[in-house]
Amino acid sequence: MFESIYGMDDLSTVQHIGYASESRMYDFTLVFSDHFFGKTLVTCLQSGNSSLLDFQDVSNVSIIKKVFRIQDDEIAQEVSALLQSKIPLAKNFNQYE
Repeated sequence: MFESIYGMDDLSTVQHIGYASESRMYDFTLVFSDHFFGKTLVTCLQSGNSSLLDFQDVSNVSIIKKVFRIQDDEIAQEVSALLQSKIPLAKNFNQYE
């Protein structure tokens, strides 16, 4: 038996961005919401990898490499810079008020 824990409606903003390196193309979908402690849901459409990331997370190249399985440091830095230009600085959210 399953018990519903919560159900919420949310007016989210969604942005689709594309990036091409010399060796690969990346398409990302960013879902901005008041949920998830102010983090943005970032999905790489090629790999299907998703993660909740804030500005501090996307500024960390190690996190970008791990989440999106990017091995090349230069490409990871470029993806990091791209996401930094799209994801706002973190706000303080009280998720469970």
